[in-house]
Amino acid sequence: MSEWIAFLSFDLMGLIAFGKDFNQLESAVEHVAIQRLYATLDLIGRLAPVPWLLGLLTSIPKLSGSYIEFINYCWVQVEEKKKRWLSKSDQVPADIISWLLQAIGKKDASAPPGDQALHEDGRLMIIAGSDTITSTIANALYYLAMHPSKYHKLQLETDKIQLPHNKDNPSISSAAFDACQVSELPYLDAVINEVLRLKPASPSGQPRVTPPEGLQIDEVRVPGNVIITVPQHSIQRDERNFADANEFRPERWINEDSEVHREAAFFPFCIGGLSLILQPGQSFLTSTGPLSCPGKRLAITEMQIVLASISRQFDLEFSPGQSRTAFDTQVKDTVTLAVPPLLLVFKERDRG
Repeated sequence: MSEWIAFLSFDLMGLIAFGKDFNQLESAVEHVAIQRLYATLDLIGRLAPVPWLLGLLTSIPKLSGSYIEFINYCWVQVEEKKKRWLSKSDQVPADIISWLLQAIGKKDASAPPGDQALHEDGRLMIIAGSDTITSTIANALYYLAMHPSKYHKLQLETDKIQLPHNKDNPSISSAAFDACQVSELPYLDAVINEVLRLKPASPSGQPRVTPPEGLQIDEVRVPGNVIITVPQHSIQRDERNFADANEFRPERWINEDSEVHREAAFFPFCIGGLSLILQPGQSFLTSTGPLSCPGKRLAITEMQIVLASISRQFDLEFSPGQSRTAFDTQVKDTVTLAVPPLLLVFKERDRG
């Protein structure tokens, strides 16, 4: 399922960002650009503590390998879109790059400040808009398979949604949810919140540089011009912030009680290297503001629709031979969270 969810998320992001389908779901073959991306993230993850070394390696052609190949692929996609966009004067934007190109043409304040920024946006959309969704949905399926009673609770919630009948078979309902329907499922939101708390898509946080005058954090004095990070994985599993912090308990996001529950310590979304830290009483669904992740609403809706559709149609369990612990312990922090294979059995639900 890790692979199939990756196919889905990258195909969707190709359409949304470039108006181009990678066709991985149809071919069941990983696109060469995605292969390059994973190799790139693995390299960046290993060299994150020494960023100057990454810059050195990328300047040496024979050592840069997949990193340069992925950048070149994204560069070609942006340039092809730009060429098509400039060839006609009456086009209406239908994807993100088109909207950015229109903003550039109109000299809008939202336009990228030059070609380099436009190409960086193209790369960012593929990475941030796809790989993060893959890890979150795969982890959600893992936790739901590990906790059948919680999966059953999710099924009961999605069963309450009235769906239109299938055109080919009027006796059964369609499995297609829309964004409005899935936004009204509190337990589904709680499941996604809990997965993002336990397995944030960017577990080590994003690097920031302290101001020249330094920074005082409680009793610790941090010198100026020092790189620091705020690791979501550690903070969101801290018992001072969440009771039974290592346990998968979606109910913590619904039930009001006296247990330790500091939502200000929950910040799964980030933008431009800056983590979005929520205020007390907020969840990821309500956080707003200029620093809010621009792709957050899209990511949430995609996760909601996929998980609601699966729970509506299928019972699931681990495949014979799938270790219950291997998937949990073999994840890697490669800037984003890289998940290992997840083998599941899906059985069509008996609707009686």
